[in-house]
Amino acid sequence: MTTTDQTREAALRNQAAELKQQAEELPSIFEALGEALPEHAGKFTAPQDEIARQFFLLRLRLEDREGEIQTADEANTAARAWLKTEEGKAANEKHHRRDELLEQADKLIRKADKLSDAIERSKRARMVMLDELYDAAGGELLTRPNLNHPDIDKDAFKAAIRFPIAESSDNLVLVGAPGTGKSRALAYLAGKVIDALPMRTSIAWTTGPEFADHVASLGGEGRSEARTKLKELAEAEFLFFDDFGGASFTQARISALFSLFDARFSHRRGTYITTNFSSARLRELLAKGGGDDAEIVADRLLRRIVGTANDPRAHIIKFERQEGVKG
Repeated sequence: MTTTDQTREAALRNQAAELKQQAEELPSIFEALGEALPEHAGKFTAPQDEIARQFFLLRLRLEDREGEIQTADEANTAARAWLKTEEGKAANEKHHRRDELLEQADKLIRKADKLSDAIERSKRARMVMLDELYDAAGGELLTRPNLNHPDIDKDAFKAAIRFPIAESSDNLVLVGAPGTGKSRALAYLAGKVIDALPMRTSIAWTTGPEFADHVASLGGEGRSEARTKLKELAEAEFLFFDDFGGASFTQARISALFSLFDARFSHRRGTYITTNFSSARLRELLAKGGGDDAEIVADRLLRRIVGTANDPRAHIIKFERQEGVKG
């Protein structure tokens, strides 16, 4: 798994540490005042900030420490006079630079913390996804796919896993009869993405039946979780959709699918699909499951998945049964 994100986090923390070290080498205004006016050391409040000074004096009064007010006033008066000198102005500039460096360091630390949280969330999500990929690959390790199964279309499999997924925003559609290796190829391709891309890269995996369950949950107690999951699918940089059409198309499912693919189409996010059905057959099934404008919706949905003859949106690889293999 790539260490790009971990390296970036470490670099941010190192930069923050360097800035803090630079800041510590610059004296604060109180340290400078203490050296310049040792007779008043430890008695300064906020000579540069009148509001803060007034609050400090009010606190002294509330705490019945009025005897310290005159001492503080004398110290602050002396401090303000010294800050007008060339030496005082130079000290003030160093103080401001010190504050700037500390603020920059804090921003870098916040960025590193945010990245660290994102890495941990991504790690947990990817561990769950790897289990799903393992199942989709027939219980095989993703690093060394077994192409010795007699029913796998080896040529199509090899073409699928060579698809330049990181360089292309096109969709990938693996189409063919059940048992020809489509899901294995998709799982292997997803595994390559997980292994090659930074941890913060958002990757999602779903299946036709799983997607149908999310849509069904929108009308029940699990609606909040379902909305979150559907949003994750729409916003993932890489979405792997296994067994598209594996659950029958209902009007609600078609509507949710259109929302999903329309969002991904609008942002040019690639989606990688396996299906047992050709585009023509998918259009028929979608049209049967929709409402009054079912054919129009089916056409619009398929345009977002595969595009048109003049504007192709997907790279389509056909998986076929090998000679001598019974269906």
